[in-house]
Amino acid sequence: MKQRKPLSIAAVILALLLFTACNPNRVFEEYHSDFTQNRWHEDEPVNFTVHIEDTVSEHKLYVALRHVYGYQFETMKIYVDVTTPSGKSVTKGYDLQIMGGDGKYLSDCAGDICDLEVLLEDHVRFVEPGDWKFVIFCDMDRPYVPNVMEFGVIIDKYPADAEHLN
Repeated sequence: MKQRKPLSIAAVILALLLFTACNPNRVFEEYHSDFTQNRWHEDEPVNFTVHIEDTVSEHKLYVALRHVYGYQFETMKIYVDVTTPSGKSVTKGYDLQIMGGDGKYLSDCAGDICDLEVLLEDHVRFVEPGDWKFVIFCDMDRPYVPNVMEFGVIIDKYPADAEHLN
């Protein structure tokens, strides 16, 4: 009988990363990380351009926040301006819940760095093909929000077989 060689720890970690890191339904994922001294100034919006061709499928729209452990606000107020390829624009405000009622972060923290993904809109259908523009402003009634390292947009398409789940 032939004996199998045990897998190395590095091979196991690589396999886990390959299986968990790839999301076949991910349409877009991009982060803005140019925050001087980890401060998101109210007059410095983050901009994303997303090329969309699929006008039939439904999508989930998330925002992602990477912050320093010590972020002191329970929520982060933002507003998002979305412009369609034909130039129509809609602006909507959101309160991102950063901490639970117990004062603990809803983020996943590893050391001093915490990551949080928040679902903004569910069952989004992009009605026009082309470049969609997302401009996101922090709206916290202060000149800047401290301890912000990155802010991003993530768009996932619902799997084709997800229709029966709703």
